[in-house]
Amino acid sequence: MKFSELPYKRPDLEATKKELQEVLTRFRNAKTFEEADKAYVDMDRVGGNFFTQRTIASIRRDIDTRDAFYDGEKTWYNQVGPELQETFQEFDLATLKSPFRKELEAKYGNVSFLNAELGLKTFSPEIIPDLQKENELVSQYTKLIASAQIPFEDGVYTLAQIATFKEESDDARRLAAWKAEGQWYLDHGQELDELYDQLVKIRHKMAQKLGFENGEGLADAIRKLKDRIGMRSDLKEFNLSEADVKELAVQSQHPNLKNNPVEITLEMLTEMYQSMV
Repeated sequence: MKFSELPYKRPDLEATKKELQEVLTRFRNAKTFEEADKAYVDMDRVGGNFFTQRTIASIRRDIDTRDAFYDGEKTWYNQVGPELQETFQEFDLATLKSPFRKELEAKYGNVSFLNAELGLKTFSPEIIPDLQKENELVSQYTKLIASAQIPFEDGVYTLAQIATFKEESDDARRLAAWKAEGQWYLDHGQELDELYDQLVKIRHKMAQKLGFENGEGLADAIRKLKDRIGMRSDLKEFNLSEADVKELAVQSQHPNLKNNPVEITLEMLTEMYQSMV
């Protein structure tokens, strides 16, 4: 089945909340591993349906930001997603405290439990309005980037499309493409600056509500937690040579990097990987 053929239906929010709470109650009250296991799978099913529909709507909105229907769906998910996050966090906490945790980890692996620990650091019901605002700002940013229309030669191109001309062998044509893209950023510089400023402020505010001095303090706490639970945060164990690092940087030049508002060069990738070995 093609992506365009995937069925989409907005989840019933109240029904989803009710089912999530019912599954959470069953998990908390489970007397046997079989009961806990059934509730664990059901939570994944109910949450999975919500997140699947949200992802379909988000991608279709990003494919065509002029689509009023999916733009509206994206706005809806931005508002209700943080509301459901409180229930998902309650379930995460229940799984971490469950007497059947070892059996569940043995059957499904420990990744979801590690993610649950990380999630407890980064969410509180107090920040739900801030998360909704953050979602709104991120949507404005992605819509602005995705809707870029850049006149060049005899055509009009998106940021991803203009990137191909920036790699032309002809120096003059390559320079013209860079200038055309740069002009778009200059024309929309104030909008981008305002979005960035608001995002920094809202994330700083959330970090403080979560008990950290600022966003950097929150990020540092997450890094320490990853180290404590054994999540890989560098490449030291692989003993990569300089040649390996260069090859890794080359292989990392995915076409999607061209969508970044800041160009990700081979030198930047190489420097990043060198700091991790």
